[in-house]
Amino acid sequence: MLPPSVTQSTPSAFADAVTNVRLLSWLLLGALQANQPCLPIPISCSQYMADYIHFVLAGFADQSKESVVHMSALFHAFHLCQLWTVYCERAALTSDELQLSSLATILDFWARVTPAILQLLSHSKVLADMVNLHFLNTMQALRQCSSAVLGQLGAMWQPILTAYHAQIPNKLRVKLDSCENQPSLNSEPLQQWLKGVRYKISQIELQTSVASPFYNV
Repeated sequence: MLPPSVTQSTPSAFADAVTNVRLLSWLLLGALQANQPCLPIPISCSQYMADYIHFVLAGFADQSKESVVHMSALFHAFHLCQLWTVYCERAALTSDELQLSSLATILDFWARVTPAILQLLSHSKVLADMVNLHFLNTMQALRQCSSAVLGQLGAMWQPILTAYHAQIPNKLRVKLDSCENQPSLNSEPLQQWLKGVRYKISQIELQTSVASPFYNV
């Protein structure tokens, strides 16, 4: 499932990309909830993950009004960001080799995704507020499952948090500060978070299927 080029952003290509983002999220959810270490997607595929998300974010401003399926794209893109970050951190626990590369992989992933988020923020303040809501939820999700890299992403993410503001708003600053110096992942909060993600994705997919008869759940 190679991601399409941004020059191919037609309504059908966009809808297909959103479908693949959904499927990738379910695959990662299953892997993270497995009783034994499970890596169905190699960490080396991180660039493809970033490219899929980049494609969805790049096309969202123009394509989101096409249908309810397109409107859900932002939700699915940010949840894939969350799941891929946690998946890479969990993979680091399976071998010394992956432990050395996982941090670099996650930072590279976000270095590819962040410019697409910033570009989307530039369209309008209304869209920026919507994006920031999803982004703040992503920060809170990574904090909830004690992401080990969260504190290292603050500098990269600051331009997102300060969009349409001279500086980071106080309520965002408090949440950002509380995310620093978090310990490594442990199983109990991770499983609670995964259950919540599974429920939210299921609800969005059910709502979308009701609104769009041709939507495949």
